[in-house]
Amino acid sequence: MKKIKNKNWITLIVSLIVLINEVLGQEDSGNSFDEKAAQVLFENQKFNVVIGIISIIFIGIVFYIIRLDKKISKLEKK
Repeated sequence: MKKIKNKNWITLIVSLIVLINEVLGQEDSGNSFDEKAAQVLFENQKFNVVIGIISIIFIGIVFYIIRLDKKISKLEKK
């Protein structure tokens, strides 16, 4: 398996951050239910909890993939 360079990981992470920012930064198209749901999440600080949990899961998956890549590389060398 080809070893993934750090530059590729940085590009992936930056791209995901930009994508998340674009999705969260979009204005609502007038759907009142979505506006009310977003307002409730922001008022009760639950939105921050959701983003935090998603971030923790994503970071865990990234570290797992990096660790798995190192193990596979080690096995290929043998």
